[in-house]
Amino acid sequence: MSNNKQQTSKDSLREILEAKIASFPKPKKVAGWYCLSTKIMVNTIAFATHSKPNFIKRFFMRTLLDFYWVKDTNNDKQ
Repeated sequence: MSNNKQQTSKDSLREILEAKIASFPKPKKVAGWYCLSTKIMVNTIAFATHSKPNFIKRFFMRTLLDFYWVKDTNNDKQ
């Protein structure tokens, strides 16, 4: 009889954990990167963005702050 109670408590705990895991937000896809002072992604500081900025933003980030926009090509292959 005690084994049956343990089994039901394990099942309810499993259901609670599955509900918690299912409620985690999924990460957004990365659209591209702003790279500092070079377009090459090796040995540089890069910041991911989730949407592609418009031309005006990219232009002024490049000319005023020396941040280059690089499209993320890794998501296209998946």
